[in-house]
Amino acid sequence: MIKAYQTWQSASPKTRLLACWGVFLLLFNLYCLLWRHVIGGARFDFIDSQTFWLKEWGVLLVFSLLLISTALGQRVLRSPILLLAVVICAVGLSTAARIFVDFQFYALTLASSVTVLLPKYIIACALGITVVHVCMRQSRSQSDVSPRHPLSLGDSKEANLHKPADALEEQGSLHIEHRGMVKKLPYEVIQYIKAAGNYVEIYDQQAVYLYRATIKEMSSKLPAMFMQVHRSHIVNLCSVSKLTRADNGKAVAQLANGHSVGVSKTFRSQLQQSLGRVDL
Repeated sequence: MIKAYQTWQSASPKTRLLACWGVFLLLFNLYCLLWRHVIGGARFDFIDSQTFWLKEWGVLLVFSLLLISTALGQRVLRSPILLLAVVICAVGLSTAARIFVDFQFYALTLASSVTVLLPKYIIACALGITVVHVCMRQSRSQSDVSPRHPLSLGDSKEANLHKPADALEEQGSLHIEHRGMVKKLPYEVIQYIKAAGNYVEIYDQQAVYLYRATIKEMSSKLPAMFMQVHRSHIVNLCSVSKLTRADNGKAVAQLANGHSVGVSKTFRSQLQQSLGRVDL
């Protein structure tokens, strides 16, 4: 369980969402197997079950992936009007697509079919939005937090959208768009940076900020106090409390805010030299 939790913590929002959909698909197939093969006495048709699942939930799957993969997702979750518009679109398209795919089945009782399908997709869409919101949040770390940094993550975390990397540095800080205003984020408060598709997640002691830039762009613009330790991670050397080795033998950098960041073999020796110690 601990390993699964750590894997969830280190995964990107999109990976988390795909994992949730994968679990749902697995449970659906187990249900079909139990209902058709065990209870109904019929043969379980794997292809038929997957086709039915896509007919039922394919539109919501696409909507959820679009929300979590683009900057629109952050805006939708912060705006009740946009959220309502997305729910209406998702429910309407899901209902229309379901009727269109099996038109011969639903055409004879079109009005009653819509009456049956709408509540189902409204509930499913509400659950889907909740899952997207959970996947986009950074779960609270279970690691021990250094006494110098007794701040709790999780509830105090906010996700924020940033400007491109071209408009970055000025006098030891990043310029970040935060709630419609430009905010200065000093370098010393940044703990680490994590890749998230076409964006990066910038973690300080209290919050995580979504920034439109790649790890490569950030690595080339940040000062020497930052170092790339993995293809998807950059750490603030001042925030690294120690280097340890995980159960699988890979190096892990323990940070002052209680988070853990994987260190690849390519960067491990360089990180140890930069820190001036060998904890492994």
